[in-house]
Amino acid sequence: MYITDKYNALLNIYNSLQQNGKMILIDYCRNENTISEGFLGYIDRGGYDLLSINEYSRLFAKLEFKRVVVKDMTEDYI
Repeated sequence: MYITDKYNALLNIYNSLQQNGKMILIDYCRNENTISEGFLGYIDRGGYDLLSINEYSRLFAKLEFKRVVVKDMTEDYI
């Protein structure tokens, strides 16, 4: 997501959902361990604000989303 304030963006979505409503979010994430200089430049040039999968998991937990499934699909696209 290009949105830098992901917390408030997702909070707005959370508050807009009906009781037991569902949301699907598909986003590019960054590797939590190693990020190459080339990829850092790509992120900077594109204006991306990428979180890691674990950062997204913590964000959804903080927002109290229920039944969150976070899945790394990298191998499906390489």
